[in-house]
Amino acid sequence: MSGGLKTIRAALGARNKKINLAILAKDLGIPSESLNTFIDGRAELTPDKLDKVCAFIWGAHTVYDAQRDVLVPAQQIVPSPMVLMPRLDPTILPTYVAGPPPVGAQPLIPIPVEKKKREGWLGSWL
Repeated sequence: MSGGLKTIRAALGARNKKINLAILAKDLGIPSESLNTFIDGRAELTPDKLDKVCAFIWGAHTVYDAQRDVLVPAQQIVPSPMVLMPRLDPTILPTYVAGPPPVGAQPLIPIPVEKKKREGWLGSWL
């Protein structure tokens, strides 16, 4: 049992518990005994009958693909970008220009800054 048929069988089985499938079978032109045997997994339906069942269950939004044995959307919309990006032209890109080097030699060890004592303090709390 595969994905597409398994999903259709499960959906029909759920419908069978809620409603009488005889009315559905009459509307679709499929014998009710064929639907019951398909739900039980004892028989297969033809692809055109499976398309009718899919149209009833999913409202013609889903179609059964018999070659791949999957359910596919009925409308295949090709994705397109919302905004067309301009072509990248490397000649107009900004380039990095280095600034002048720092003036003079820099010390390897930074000179410590002498801390000033605040007025009124003797040096420590103790």
